[in-house]
Amino acid sequence: VASAWNRVGTGYELHVTIPVGSTASIHLPLLKLSDPALLESGKPVFVGGKAQSGIAGISAVHVFEDTVICSVGSGNYVFQMGERATDEHE
Repeated sequence: VASAWNRVGTGYELHVTIPVGSTASIHLPLLKLSDPALLESGKPVFVGGKAQSGIAGISAVHVFEDTVICSVGSGNYVFQMGERATDEHE
């Protein structure tokens, strides 16, 4: 397993590599953001207080206290946590 992270604005970006044949639970803190959004390679995982589904490699998304927990299979992941972007079309 390999990981690296960096701060991005009020959030962060986390790069994770899970070896072939392995699974992992990745714990991603919400950072007390007022309207947190978690993306994986630009696709929504947790937005508007709700877990999203249908992201390749992510089998489950749970929230425990102030952390989003993603169950993932082998592969490379890029998670971005930050404030949800507002769009006038929402």
